[in-house]
Amino acid sequence: MKSFAKNYTASFPKVNPEDFAKVLWGDYYFNAQTRKFMTMPTKEFNDRTFVHFILEPIYKIFSHTVSKEYDKLSPVLAKLGVFIRKEDYKRDTKDLLKIVNQTFFGNTSPIVDMVAKFIPTARAGTPDKVRLYYTGKENQELMQRMSKCDAEEILIVHIVKMYNKPDCQSFDAFGRVISGTLTKKHAVKVLGENYTKDDEEDMAVRNITNLYIYQGRYKVEVDFVTAGNWVLIEGIDQSISKV
Repeated sequence: MKSFAKNYTASFPKVNPEDFAKVLWGDYYFNAQTRKFMTMPTKEFNDRTFVHFILEPIYKIFSHTVSKEYDKLSPVLAKLGVFIRKEDYKRDTKDLLKIVNQTFFGNTSPIVDMVAKFIPTARAGTPDKVRLYYTGKENQELMQRMSKCDAEEILIVHIVKMYNKPDCQSFDAFGRVISGTLTKKHAVKVLGENYTKDDEEDMAVRNITNLYIYQGRYKVEVDFVTAGNWVLIEGIDQSISKV
């Protein structure tokens, strides 16, 4: 909403983009005759502002670009303040659509804004994760230590998924370092679902052979990973259930 509001208010400097963004979602309607927003539709103006100001322009851009009506596309883009090179009009439809959208929507700031606003930092979110996933007896001191998300504290890693290796003979364990620092070549205790302090049968000691940071389809090898980060662990899969 904010990115579209900023695009529109660039042509109308007196309009506050924050206020305009609020009426682009929900039961708001725009009266083109009075140039005012309404909370109830009329016979002539019954499209919500989201449809009028956002969906219809997107549909128009896509339809003109995909249909390859380049002589009609240029005037449409000009009205939206989008200007591309003449040679770009000769590209394939997919490439042209990508260029048009990148020019119109700009950078990825809406995604970054969403992440910054709604997703808590590792340190702020760890206490909730500890309360949600810790199944042992409520040890106030231990829970407080884990909740700090401190690289110098006790090592706790929460494994959430297993990824098979290309040879299909072993797995890498993907998890989040809740507390402490995970280091390559060190021995760790792998606790099973039935592990308790009174019965340590469902526990095994394994040596970490390698650590990776998962970045899309690439794995970046590292020597250690600190609290608050995701990590891919090699060498402990034998003790983890793959169901």
